[in-house]
Order: sequence, then C-alpha cells, then structure tokens
Amino acid sequence: MSLLNISFLAPLAFVGLLVLGIPLYLHMRHKPRAERYAFPAIDFLLRAEKKRKRRFHVEQWLLMLFRLLIVLFLVLIFAKPYVDEKFGASGLKVNAPLVVLLDDSASMMAAPDGERFFERAVEQIGDMLSQRGGSAPTLIMLASNPDAFLDRTTTTEVASVLAQLKATTGSPKLDDGYRRALEIVKEKDWQQAILRIYTDGSLSAWSQMPTERDGNVEVIYNAMRRERGVENLGLAKVDQVVADASSIEVDLMNGGGQTTAADLRLSFSDGTNLTHPLRLDGFDRAVHRFGMQEEMPATLTLQLPPDDFDLDNEVIYAPRGNRRLKVLILDGDPSPEALHAESFFFKNALGLEESKQYGYDLDIISPAGLSPAKIDWADVVCLLNADLPQGALLKQALDAGKGVFISQGARVDTKAWNGFLGEYGLELWETKTLDPPIPAGIREFDHPLFSPFEQDAWASYMEGMNIGKFNLITVGRGQAKVPIAFADGTPLLVTMDLKPGRLAIWTSSLDLDWNNFALSFGYVPFVRQMMRYLAEQEGVAGYQNLTVSEVLEQDIAASLNPKHIAGPFRGLDIAGPKPGIYTRDLDNRTEFVQVRLDDAELDFKSFDQIGESGDSEGASMMEQAGFRSYVRAELAPQVQWMLFAMILVESLVAARVSRQWGRR
Repeated sequence: MSLLNISFLAPLAFVGLLVLGIPLYLHMRHKPRAERYAFPAIDFLLRAEKKRKRRFHVEQWLLMLFRLLIVLFLVLIFAKPYVDEKFGASGLKVNAPLVVLLDDSASMMAAPDGERFFERAVEQIGDMLSQRGGSAPTLIMLASNPDAFLDRTTTTEVASVLAQLKATTGSPKLDDGYRRALEIVKEKDWQQAILRIYTDGSLSAWSQMPTERDGNVEVIYNAMRRERGVENLGLAKVDQVVADASSIEVDLMNGGGQTTAADLRLSFSDGTNLTHPLRLDGFDRAVHRFGMQEEMPATLTLQLPPDDFDLDNEVIYAPRGNRRLKVLILDGDPSPEALHAESFFFKNALGLEESKQYGYDLDIISPAGLSPAKIDWADVVCLLNADLPQGALLKQALDAGKGVFISQGARVDTKAWNGFLGEYGLELWETKTLDPPIPAGIREFDHPLFSPFEQDAWASYMEGMNIGKFNLITVGRGQAKVPIAFADGTPLLVTMDLKPGRLAIWTSSLDLDWNNFALSFGYVPFVRQMMRYLAEQEGVAGYQNLTVSEVLEQDIAASLNPKHIAGPFRGLDIAGPKPGIYTRDLDNRTEFVQVRLDDAELDFKSFDQIGESGDSEGASMMEQAGFRSYVRAELAPQVQWMLFAMILVESLVAARVSRQWGRR
C-alpha cells in the first residue's frame, strides 16, 4: 500500500484508526452536570471568568487533538511506513538527463517476498518515470545488451518498452553497462546527469566494482533486496563420474547465508524415487556421489524443496552414453612379473575384473594378435611398448573412427614406428634419460582431454609425477597438440584429432620402468579419461555439459534442439537458453548438450556480507565508487520520536487542565 510516495508493509494496522473514536467520545461526553443558579450579587464575577473559561475550552480541544495524534502515530508505527528512496538534490530535478541501467541476469528472478526482483525493478522504474516529464531526456540499458534500447530517448519512449523487458538465463555483469552509460553522458555533453542502477544487490552482479565515477554523473544504486537475505539451496551441476560409468556426482550450492537442511529427491525414468537428506552451511558447496544399482536411466530428475530462487531447484539430467567402451590392449612387454608388465597397471586403472561395472570391456592380446576383426570390435586400441606398429591396421582403425593410444618403452623400434607416424607429421628420435627424474605438467588446460575436471584438479593429479626416461618426438607443423610437456616445452603427451579417429602418444612408459606415474594420484583418472576422449569420435554420439554463458560464448544456442526443459522454466517468459537437455546435429553425429545456469547466478552473497567479521566492506566499496544506495528509508524511527513528543506535550497539557479543573 502506498500513500503520498510513502509505502506501508502492514497496511491492515490502519484498522486501528477506529480507536480514534474513544478520545472523541470521552471529550464530547465530558461536560459539567451541576445545576445552575443565578445570584445577582456575583454576576460581575461571572463576567470576569468568561475570558479564563474560553482559554480552558481551547486547552480541552488541544488535549483531545494531542490524544488523537498519539493514536494515529501508534497506528503508523504498526503499519511500518517506508519510502523507497531519499530525495536528494538530484532527486528533485525530475527532468534532469537520466540513464537507467537494469540488471537482467538470472538471479533477478529470485522472489523472497513472492514478487520477483526483476518485476519489482520494472515496477519501480515505471513509478519513477511517471514523475518525470514525457519529453525529458531518458535512456534505459540492459546489462546483457546495453545498446538494445538506445533509440528510445525520452521518458515516454522508455516507458513504452518496459513491458517488453525480460530477464535472461545468462550471467551478464553491470560493468559494461556502467562504462557505456558514462560514455553516453560524455557523447551527449550532459553537464549533469543521473544514472540509476537497479539490481538484486548480489556481489556477483559486478565483475569488478567501479572505484571512480564521472563527476557529472550522480549514481543511484537501487537494490531490490529488502530486510532479509535470499534463501537458496540449489543444484549447481549434475554429471556422470568420469571414472565410473554407473555413478553420478551432484554439486550442491547454498547461495544464501543461512544453514539449510533439505531433502534431495531423485526420480528415475522408470518411476522409482530416491530421497537423500542433506545439510549445507551458508555460502557453502558440497558434492554428493550416487551409485546406480542398475544401468544408467535414460533421464534422471533431481529436485529440491521450494525456496526464494526456484530456477535451480530442479535439474533433468541425461547421463552421457553408458555403453561400455571396448578397449583392446596390446601388451608389448611379455615380462612375467606383473610390476614390469605394461598392461598390469593399465588394466588395473580400468577396473580389472570389475571393469564392466566401470563401463569397460577389456581384451588383452600380444601385438602379433592384432587383426581386422579385433579392430572392428574395439573402440580404442592401446599399444603399450609394442615393437611392431602394423601401420596398415592402425590406419584402418583411425579411418574407421577408432581411437589409438601408443605408449613408449624399451621394446619400441623408433625406425619402424616412424613409417607409420610419418604420415601424420610425427617423428620419434632417441631415448633420453633424465637423472634425476624431472616433473612434467599440463600445458593446454583447454584441451578436450581435461574437460570433465577443473583445472586445479588436473594440476593436483600431475603433482608427484617424475619422468626418468622418454623418447624424443617432433610434432612438425601439423594438427598435433601437446597437452602435457616438460618445463622447456618438450612433449610428453601428443594428441591428434584426425577426424574421424583420434591418436594419442605417451612418450614415456605406463609402468614403473621409465617413471613413477603408475603410482601417482592422477594415473587412474588419466587413463580412464584418455579412453573416453579417444572413444568420442565422429559418428558416435558426443556429450557436453555447458553453462548458459558457455552456450552463448560458443554461439550454438540456435543449433540446440530442446529435448527436456527443466520444470521451473516451462512457460517462464525469460530470454536466453533455458537449462535442460538438448540435442545438436553435427556433420556425422548427434551430440547431447546438458545446459545449466552459471554458478554466479546461484550465489546471493551481497556487498554487506563479504566482510569476515561483520564489517561492511561492501558498503565502503560503494562509497568509494561514489554510489548512493537507496534500498529503503524506514520512517518508523521518526514516527516514534514524534509519538514521544506528542505524549510529552499531552502530559503537560493534561496536567495544566487537571490543575485548573481542580481549582474550580
């Protein structure tokens, strides 16, 4: 409820105005009841009393007025009055040049009070424009596209587009819009202008908070968030475990400051359900792993209870292809000792007898046993310390879209191998011994081989790995990439995407003869992910798990065909790619794309919550930027002081009236 630009949180308190009838009734009823007798002898005294009596009646009316005001102020306090802004010098200049910057990111769709932040912001913009002249210079800018509505230059024109504004599923930042607004003020040579920023107040709305501003521009920062913070427990990411085809990982994020307990519900496409209780501290994250009893379902729906931000409470997930990979291992080392057999550590990494549970079918043969039938059976052919390349069969495998993995060792004949590798611009040289062994590291973190894990995870996997021997290799100027290398750039791992097949060469061994990698923390995920990488060839269904921002950056939104859209987004009028499951038709394959919201949009930490000891570091940042924050100005404290003043005055008047009444 609003009245004269003042809003009330509890307008029902105005029912208390009925109490005003009580002091009115008491004062009207309070009249002298004694009978009057005329005494001529004292008539002259009555004339002298008339002036004093009139003053007494005035004081009675003042007393009634003060008591009515006391009741009124009590009602106002319970109604919780406030104004959405304090009018300063610029606020009075209703026709001064105005630029409105609106945050249209996904977090603006939160609704702590039942009304979404974005809708509230548009409503406030409309109210503010209604107080301006229709021809006053006015611009509106969206964080996702600052130049979208710059052709609307007056209040009337800007007001006409408010109904067209939509939030986006993306994660635009206010930085670009802020800089663009300052540029426009200079371009138009406005000597004084107002920039009003409407956002939810989350720290993630900015990439970097501005530290300086244009002296000609007064910045007014309108945060939609009111008394309390946003309660949001959300599903940040759901994905299949790379090393285990029958398990999924659920990344949960508490974007609010309160510790939250909830039940996570998993619904399978066959109708079965699973409920898992969880508890997460404020602004914390946790990863839960779920193992499936049977094969992966076609789809899996994960749901959390409703909260202030409903867009991350449901995820429909389609597991990446759960067909078991067929891995053909050619062990070139016939050593009877397991620790010196190339295939021992390799097949252990893929699961040994439990390999089928982890999504692998293994076949281990000697290099002499390689045949066209074996090539047809396999998805990936691994030659471990093999002396003879059988180049024609390996080329057949690559041409058929298979993956080929080659590791080096003492039995490798570099001259024989160069006959095969030369066709791809690669050449092996002599074996180099390192004394002492030295480490190697990841050189290209954006390589598809490393996509399932974060950069810091792969960096930790490579820690402790020291290489004592390797074969020198040159990659020429072809399509070869070097994702793992020594500090001087010497290749340790070389890959080539030959379309349709993929080739990978590890220039050291995969047992303990030339390095200690087989005993390192990262050996198992490296081998398993290498098999997945090599198996994703042309003609085989691919899979990507992307954020909305990644979809927009890759400019593939138009090519995505929706298959399953998450429940909260069905029928929601919002721009941008909606989270869910999509298919994408490429040249020779169909790719599944899992789309999810950006993590930044799930985090509702505000500027006031970034201090570690309760200090408002964010507020000082805004002051440094010269921003004026107008979230809400509470009027109840001022009304309380007015009530106190009225009670004091009423007491003084009542005391005087009582004293005079007693004299009578």
